[in-house]
Amino acid sequence: MVQANLCIGCGVCVAVCNQAGPMQLSPQGQLVPSLTDLPNQSAASFSQLCPFSPEAPSEDIISGSLFPEAQQSHPEIGRFLESYVGHVLEGDFRARGSSGGMVNWILEELLRTGQIDGVAHVKACSDPQTDGRFFRYQISRTPAEIRQGAQSRYYPVVFWPSVSSVNVC
Repeated sequence: MVQANLCIGCGVCVAVCNQAGPMQLSPQGQLVPSLTDLPNQSAASFSQLCPFSPEAPSEDIISGSLFPEAQQSHPEIGRFLESYVGHVLEGDFRARGSSGGMVNWILEELLRTGQIDGVAHVKACSDPQTDGRFFRYQISRTPAEIRQGAQSRYYPVVFWPSVSSVNVC
């Protein structure tokens, strides 16, 4: 999957293997497993784990075994018990956020009511030149800081401080 450039960097192959090496950033900036550090295992065993392998069970098969009570199904979203839709009417949460602004509104309410002290979430780096990363996990302790992390980030981020490699085992 890595050689075919189909790897999404989920890390399942290295997580299940105690002797596996770290996930590493590719030249394109994507997290991929270090193929040279993976122990000798059959390609078949890894192909059963990789979510994008044609040998792995599909989401429909997995959800059918894990959630047999979910009788409703849709060809685009799979099995489900119920589905809800909503958005925030207050302020500019909807316009500045993703998913209707719900997550940021809830986080700010939890902070305002003292139920949490801070939020660990992905935000833009103040100086990407330092380590070449544009986004990373940061702690927000004010509503303004929470709003700086609004919207989705489709960028490889990790909890670990190393930029060049991440050992997920």
